[in-house]
Amino acid sequence: NNFMVESVEVQYSVGSANQDTFQYELTDADGSESSAQLTVTQDSLPVAKDNSEDVYEAGLESGTDANSDASIVTGNILDNDSGVSSSTLISAVNGQASVNGVVVITTTYGTLTVYTDDSNGFRAGDFKYELTNTSIGDDVVDSFSYTISNSVGVTDSAQLNINIVDDVPIVSDVERNLTTTSDPITTNLTFVLDLSGSMDYSAGNGK
Repeated sequence: NNFMVESVEVQYSVGSANQDTFQYELTDADGSESSAQLTVTQDSLPVAKDNSEDVYEAGLESGTDANSDASIVTGNILDNDSGVSSSTLISAVNGQASVNGVVVITTTYGTLTVYTDDSNGFRAGDFKYELTNTSIGDDVVDSFSYTISNSVGVTDSAQLNINIVDDVPIVSDVERNLTTTSDPITTNLTFVLDLSGSMDYSAGNGK
């Protein structure tokens, strides 16, 4: 004999419960019965979790590694969040809503771009942060808050923290052997200096 469950109705309730359990029973024409359990797991309550990334002043035009992309970092703020589904929205970044699926925020140190939907080759949550200016000292963090929500209005918020790693001067050891009978030895000392403004003293060119 073939059996068919004609319908199952689940009513959504906003709250902390993550599972609902239902018992159901099938009976055939001669009275034979069989029962089972249906468990519905709700995973659409959004839970936002903090993100942390690093950028390096060395990658700036005036830095010690100017030809690299060390001053740029990319990622996705939703990848470590839970309860993310097709109905999850990034409703704001630093209180700013998206325009045409993009939020752009410029700070003292750099520019953050967040993509809020799947379009133009980006996934919802993709971001790019580009460092544009040096910081003063160590342990400087450029922080952004973001809020996600689902289709029934449940929201949660978290932080995206960009740690700005200071550029430092680089010197190398030099060794030379001198004897009393040798001619004078001329040695060129090469110093790589951070002219980005994060050092306390001027270095040669007055910057």
